[in-house]
Amino acid sequence: MKETLSTQSKFYQNLGKLFYAFAAADKMVHQDEVETVKKIVNTDWLQHDGEKSKTEIEAMRQIKITFYNLANKKEDAKKCLQEFQQYKLDNEYLFNDEVKKLIWKTANEIAAAFSSNNKSELILLADLGLILKK
Repeated sequence: MKETLSTQSKFYQNLGKLFYAFAAADKMVHQDEVETVKKIVNTDWLQHDGEKSKTEIEAMRQIKITFYNLANKKEDAKKCLQEFQQYKLDNEYLFNDEVKKLIWKTANEIAAAFSSNNKSELILLADLGLILKK
């Protein structure tokens, strides 16, 4: 099933929320975490699932745009995680095993980007593990 641009954009916006939640778990988004998000989106996510059209690349940019917007607003990390969880429950068909593995890898790299994993990030990783298994 081919998703529409709107569906793709919402998917990537919700990933941006999730990744922001990991960066902001300790109440502060560090430059190392921002750089990690940028690097992973440009490498792993853009290479995921083969060739991309310009439209798909633009939709994927929503990860970074959403992440940056949330960081600028200093949004609550828990709220962002809850919104991602609800989105996943409502759109389970978008989360195949490959996507789940890439989400897990990305979250782990963000959590480890600044001073390795702290307690808040470890709790979020445990929560994410449960969310992805549902």
